[in-house]
Amino acid sequence: PTAPPTAPVTPAPTTGGGAVAQGAIFDSSYGVPKCANMGSSCDSLGLLNGRGTISNGNEPNRSNTNNNGNTCNDGNSGSYHSDESIDQITVTAGDIESGVPVPSGDFITEGGRAYVTVKLWCWGSGASDTADIYLTKDASSPDWEPLDSITCPGGGAQTIVQAFDVPKGTNQSIRVNFRWG
Repeated sequence: PTAPPTAPVTPAPTTGGGAVAQGAIFDSSYGVPKCANMGSSCDSLGLLNGRGTISNGNEPNRSNTNNNGNTCNDGNSGSYHSDESIDQITVTAGDIESGVPVPSGDFITEGGRAYVTVKLWCWGSGASDTADIYLTKDASSPDWEPLDSITCPGGGAQTIVQAFDVPKGTNQSIRVNFRWG
């Protein structure tokens, strides 16, 4: 007979390194990308790339808005990587020093510092596009607290970062609303 598979073991959060970067998978109960295990970061990978059913850039699992809160459907007009889109969101344990993200290598833990990196496609000069970044302590019943609103630093492919204190909570989550005007 074949031996039963070994169950993966999730390490307990510690400090001092040893954490591993995690790639998100689509969680149908929440309707968003989610990392199943704790780690030094959680990366949406290609799960957000695109917007709605935009020409040449259909977003996988659209609209990627938490099913437990207010839904927000993406607009479908425009063209992929000509008009606005959120392409990737990564949360990493660490901080921003002198404007530069510095990963700690530790686990993302309550009371620790982390930063969110958002890869965007900004229209035109980017001056009319703003990313609103929110955080909730409990994705099961979200109460979205604003972290910051950041205007695109330019047109085309852009990356923005925002540091934050990781709150005490059962299932923290980041949300980014990308708007024109």
